[in-house]
This record gives sequence, C-alpha cells and structure tokens, in this order.
Amino acid sequence: MAPEIAGDVDAALTFPELRALLAKRPADPARAAAAPFDGPRGGLGGLFPISRGLLQAAGLQEDLLRGDLIVADGRANFWAAIRQFRNDPGDVRLLEVLSCHGCVMGPGYSQERPVLERRQRVRQTLQQELARLDRRAHRDDLQRCAGLDLSRRF
Repeated sequence: MAPEIAGDVDAALTFPELRALLAKRPADPARAAAAPFDGPRGGLGGLFPISRGLLQAAGLQEDLLRGDLIVADGRANFWAAIRQFRNDPGDVRLLEVLSCHGCVMGPGYSQERPVLERRQRVRQTLQQELARLDRRAHRDDLQRCAGLDLSRRF
C-alpha cells in the first residue's frame, strides 16, 4: 500500500463478501433506517455503473464519425483498446475502458438479474435522487469542496 494512504483504506468488499459477513452477524440491513449520503451528492455521477455513463455525466457526446471518444468494455475489448491506443492513439481524446460491462455487470456482483433490469434500477434510482436534489445546497456543497486536491499518481 502506498505510504500516502496507509491507514485510510481498511478493506474493500465485494457484494458476495458483504452478504456473507451480514449472514454471520445479527444485523438486519432491511431494518436500518435509510439516510442520504453527505454532500456533495453524486448527481449524474450516479450513471457511472452503466457503460457510457461517464460520458453522459461529463456532458460528452460520443460521435462515431469523429472517433475521439472510445468506450471499450469487457475484458477482451478492454485490453485490445489499450494495446491499440498505445500503438496508435489517433484522434482519441478519451478512452473509457471497463474490465466489466459497467459496474452493474461487475465481477463482484452475485445476484442473477438481467443486465437490462440492473440498468433500469440504476436509472430509476438516479431519477428519484435527482428529483429530490436541493440544487442550491448541491451548488454550495460543490463550492465548499472545489479546492480539495483529490489527484492521485501511479
């Protein structure tokens, strides 16, 4: 682990690991009171779990004729896109590569629901979230956090 973040990250859990942990503990997540996340809220960032969600959240239009934005998902396409980009980036400005087919189809997801149903649930949840969003408070939260340096180099 990088020394700059030592102690900041204790563990990363997949959904199957979380379900196994909850099965061993006398906790019932269904009885827990729902509470919103602290601000700033994610807004259109809630589209990230869906392939091409990053593009929409960033206000980018994929134009297949220009070819400057490339989205490659799935393990085979992921590596092929990286290899091709390394050898000849061409006019590509953004290469969005996802090892999975969006987080809704990620390797740690264990429930047997079709991808379209998963996408639909993300979309519906985000629509509800955006309908409840206090835009003034959201803008204030974004301004309060604007100076945070969240950059990371590898």
